[in-house]
Amino acid sequence: MKNRVILIIVVLIMGIILTVTGCAGVSQTEEAYKLYVPNAGEGTVSVLDSLTRQTTATINVGESVSHGLGVTPDNSLLFTGDLDGGNIYVVDTATDQIKNTISVGERVHGIDMSPDGNYVLVAAGRNSGPSLVVINVELQEVVTVIQDDLVGPTHITFSPDGKRAYVADPEQSAVVVVDMVNLVTETVWQTGAEGAQEARTSPQGDLLYVANYEGNMLTVLDTTDGQVLYSLPAGEETHAVDVSPDGQFVWVAASKTGEIIIFDVENEYSIVDTVTFGRPNHIKFHPAGNEVYITDTSSNSLTVLDSATYEKLAEIPLGQSPHEISIVRGN
Repeated sequence: MKNRVILIIVVLIMGIILTVTGCAGVSQTEEAYKLYVPNAGEGTVSVLDSLTRQTTATINVGESVSHGLGVTPDNSLLFTGDLDGGNIYVVDTATDQIKNTISVGERVHGIDMSPDGNYVLVAAGRNSGPSLVVINVELQEVVTVIQDDLVGPTHITFSPDGKRAYVADPEQSAVVVVDMVNLVTETVWQTGAEGAQEARTSPQGDLLYVANYEGNMLTVLDTTDGQVLYSLPAGEETHAVDVSPDGQFVWVAASKTGEIIIFDVENEYSIVDTVTFGRPNHIKFHPAGNEVYITDTSSNSLTVLDSATYEKLAEIPLGQSPHEISIVRGN
């Protein structure tokens, strides 16, 4: 009888352990996320479920939508814009409804959120020249406009500590560094290749990876001084870049040659593999690092790849000319 009681207790404990570990696994690999993708050619934002891989909503923005999106750290708000209409729209991610409009007065291209969630930066300009519009998230209003040293800004990324913004400026083949404490231009770094289109930092913040559209090159910059450490051929029309959450791999989209090129950081940026594509536009890693999302403007779709095997897991239809991907934890 005593042995039977002990056996029952052991079985119960093992069951609890399996349940807990099983739940932990689900929360890490199967947590529900919402994917937002702006369709620049038709003025909408597609909303997708990461688990079902189905479109759950479509947000109508304008005749054309901005190429970037900004999401608050608490996942409650998404900022989008109409490319030529001069407005930023604040979307409640719980309902996927527009709840506020912020006038910028200029063409709106890139939109990105600071890590602390205090500011949205907007790469804008046409009528009054190139500018970086700074929106206070809490107030939901423009607090300043930065114009110094900008020629034609496209997309913005940030240092992990949020103290700097790195603004890709293809018109001058450079990255404009913005001091986020004082909201002023700090310096300009030349990338050594033409057409700096998009940039991403390493998880530690010591490196900046820049996709150079006209130079067909991925450049690696030292963020302490802006020096170019590597210039790596990355296919024709190198348009977008993203870094794996562990910092080991850099994925680059070469639009014209239809390639996703994967570089191994720990092995002198050797090319691990090249995945053939239609016309890849933007890349985004899943927060767990196990999947990669890629927009394709030739098929107007979102492709989901296994980040380890590069196997295509899904191809989801989108609207015309899909651009950046933003990920929001499911509500």
